[in-house]
Amino acid sequence: MNRFSLRMQMALLVLVALGVSSVCVMMVSSYKTRDVLIQKNYEKLTVARDMKRFFLEKFFSDQEAGIRALAQLDEFHTVVHDLLYIYRRAEIGAQDVFPIDHPSLKFKTARHDAFLKTYQRDYGYGDVYVLDPVYGHVMYTAAKRSDLGMSLSANATNPLAKLWKEALQSPRPIFADMQSYVPNENQPTMFVASRIQFGE
Repeated sequence: MNRFSLRMQMALLVLVALGVSSVCVMMVSSYKTRDVLIQKNYEKLTVARDMKRFFLEKFFSDQEAGIRALAQLDEFHTVVHDLLYIYRRAEIGAQDVFPIDHPSLKFKTARHDAFLKTYQRDYGYGDVYVLDPVYGHVMYTAAKRSDLGMSLSANATNPLAKLWKEALQSPRPIFADMQSYVPNENQPTMFVASRIQFGE
């Protein structure tokens, strides 16, 4: 009986040892599987991050190229020249509204409207603005929204006003973060701006 009891004890001991080793193997296997899954997920997230970075960099690069192209076009220089001619003749102050109903302005902008709207469509812009460098009057907008004629120096909280000031100081195009813009029906709007220098 003692032998049977000893055999039974040995068998139980072997079973317990096998059970413990099985649990250990399962735990090690589980940890290794978890590590592999974490590594695979990390790799997927890294690829997704790199793709997003690539597309964002391409987007901003394309926008910068588009605004630079416009700034160098002779026809756009003619648009700006025509608008500044009217601006100077009207003797507008910082608090004044740009005379959007002036017959000369309507005539001159009508000549260039098709060109600017084609540019807007081809480059995927929501609008095209021309601002005066002195007080930031919105002299032209392809969409003809409520900001047409507005003085940005008199509307410092306008997101376009901050961008206008920064663009005057920068030799490169400037981007503004996306934020709601009242003239665009409070839709999230992002701006890119570049100063225009004649003779560049």
